[in-house]
Amino acid sequence: MLKSYQEEDELYIKIANEALEKKKALPFDDNFYSKFTRKIGPWETGEFIKLNKTLGKCYFYALILARAMPKCELKLGVLQVLNRSVDDCYYEEFVHSWVEKGNYVFDTTVKQVFLKNYYCDKFDVRVDKSIKHEDLKDQKLFCRLGFNAVKNRPELVEKLFLCEEMKNIPQETFDKEIKKVKDPLSKKYIFEHYQKEPNKTK
Repeated sequence: MLKSYQEEDELYIKIANEALEKKKALPFDDNFYSKFTRKIGPWETGEFIKLNKTLGKCYFYALILARAMPKCELKLGVLQVLNRSVDDCYYEEFVHSWVEKGNYVFDTTVKQVFLKNYYCDKFDVRVDKSIKHEDLKDQKLFCRLGFNAVKNRPELVEKLFLCEEMKNIPQETFDKEIKKVKDPLSKKYIFEHYQKEPNKTK
């Protein structure tokens, strides 16, 4: 069992690099990025992911990729090989989010596409929730996932509100989902951006 965040990160990168060496994965490249043209603000999705630092922000960037990739599934779960022991008393799970389509896994954190079987085996994947691309068109679901993706990541709030799904969220939906955000700074930023949205449904 891993003992520190540093060991966690080192093993994560080691597995990702080994996948490249063994040709079980490929890095996202310009050809990959060019396939995702759905807009997020003024950018196309591929360009947006390419330009931004995604490390440690898997929930947000996996959501952004999934909304632009037809016939995929957004996955929320645990990479169990990276679970960490805390003071030898309890363990902390390595919660993670990624995108799957066919036999491939798209991991926005390391910006690589993996063979699914290899990824699931090497990271000892446990899937807790699967969400289909089509389901992300539901505004309430997208709002819920979006707020979850930016909680404790206030720097991502402005980027979340670039998505058209976050426009004109009904007040009732907003009130319900904002209650689940515990980080005060994230909650403050979300509220401020929501207040800026024109024509909100009351």
